[in-house]
Order: sequence, then C-alpha cells, then structure tokens
Amino acid sequence: MFNFKIKYSGPNEQKIIDKPKRVLMKCMFKMEELAIQKAPFDRGTLREEITLFPQILANEYFLTSNASYSTVMEYGSRPFYAPIKPLKEWARRKLGDESLGYAVRAKIADVGITAQPYMRPSLFEVKSFWLPIFSKEEFAN
Repeated sequence: MFNFKIKYSGPNEQKIIDKPKRVLMKCMFKMEELAIQKAPFDRGTLREEITLFPQILANEYFLTSNASYSTVMEYGSRPFYAPIKPLKEWARRKLGDESLGYAVRAKIADVGITAQPYMRPSLFEVKSFWLPIFSKEEFAN
C-alpha cells in the first residue's frame, strides 16, 4: 500500500502538488503491468481479470483481480478436497492426461495449494525499484 500526504502553500503550489500525484499514477500503472506479467498462466483468465481502478478525484487507485481463484494463487491454501472436473481439465491441458487430475486432487487434499504470488512481488518491485525512478523523473524538473 502506498500512502502519502502533501501540504504545501507557496509559489507554484498546484505544480508542486501534482508531482506526487503523477508519481503515484505511474507506480500504479507499472504495478498493474507487473502483476499481469507475474500472474501464473494457464488459460489467461487470471491475467485478464487484473484491473486497475483509478479514482482520480480522490487520488486513489485500486488494483484488483476478480478471478475466483486470485486469492488462492496469491496466498496458497490449506488442504481441501477439490472438485475433480476442473482438475481433470487442467491435467489434460498441462500434462496431456486428464486422469492425472486425481493425483493432483490427492496432493491438494494432503498439502493444499502452493502460493504463486504475483501482486505482492509487483508491489515490492514498484516500491523498491520503480518508485525512486519515477520520483527522480518528476522532481528533477
């Protein structure tokens, strides 16, 4: 999460206040791009569901994924008894043998689903690498 407040009064007040807004905007668009790149890929549904919602007047941005399994991919899961139909379809696409879906279901029932984070690494990369670059670009002028 990015949070910052700016209070400034003086010459060129609007110009000074607009710079951090542009930095935030650039960071959020970069984070959306990175999250899409880093998202696990099977059919592309997860990547298609990653969306940035800018609230320009409020200077807020919401980056979300509406795929039903977004949270499970990001954080993993505890063991559970998964439905076999989607696992058989996945095994057919990825492994070429839908009967391997039963082995995948047994693994999920035993250890759960391993996390494959994509949002958190994107946030970390933006905060550690891109934020300083965008800040330098904006405040150098």
